[in-house]
Amino acid sequence: MTKRYSCDEISVLISGYLDDELSQQQQQRLFLHVQQCASCQAQLEQLQLLQQSMQQSLPREGATMREQQRIQQHLNEPKSRATRWLGWLLMAAGLTSLLGYGLYQFWQDPTVPVWMKFSFSAFWLGALVVFLSVLRQRLNERKSDRYNKVKL
Repeated sequence: MTKRYSCDEISVLISGYLDDELSQQQQQRLFLHVQQCASCQAQLEQLQLLQQSMQQSLPREGATMREQQRIQQHLNEPKSRATRWLGWLLMAAGLTSLLGYGLYQFWQDPTVPVWMKFSFSAFWLGALVVFLSVLRQRLNERKSDRYNKVKL
């Protein structure tokens, strides 16, 4: 006596069939059920069409990879790297001067209590120390990082 499978069980088999993971016996169960069940047959056909369209789009994925490689080569050119470093340097200099001016104005403001000036300054000085220590650590680890050339 053959066991009847529910559509939920067949749904799992359909996924396995499309991934080529079913045994011959499981494939036979799937085909027997699909012959008798219109909704499962429609689901199988729909997923097969989706799989075919995805496989047809794969060659375009190779073009995308070539484009990413071209962009990486452009970004790693010495001229691009120098320009990027100059931009970071200018941005850091501008931010430093703005923060310095703001700190000067903050300390010159007579309406702000002295305890608040020290507390605020201590907080930002602590944040700066933490940032610089993490930056120093990352720059040191960068030299010996085994995964720095890994592309994701």
